[in-house]
Amino acid sequence: MQVAYEWELMQAHFLDTNVGGFTCSVFLNTFYVGSSGEAQKNWVEAIALLTHYLGGIPQRATDYLYAVDG
Repeated sequence: MQVAYEWELMQAHFLDTNVGGFTCSVFLNTFYVGSSGEAQKNWVEAIALLTHYLGGIPQRATDYLYAVDG
């Protein structure tokens, strides 16, 4: 599987709470393959790798600006 991850870190200001911080976007690009099934398999594997990596980052804060229940 060939995949490119492009990380974009941007400064942000959260108006609702008047707090400065950062946002992070990850763009995931898989390379061309021979079939849609192979493309979907590569996409799923690439997301799993990203999920594993992000899941390994220690949680340092619990006072989130925004939270999603569930």
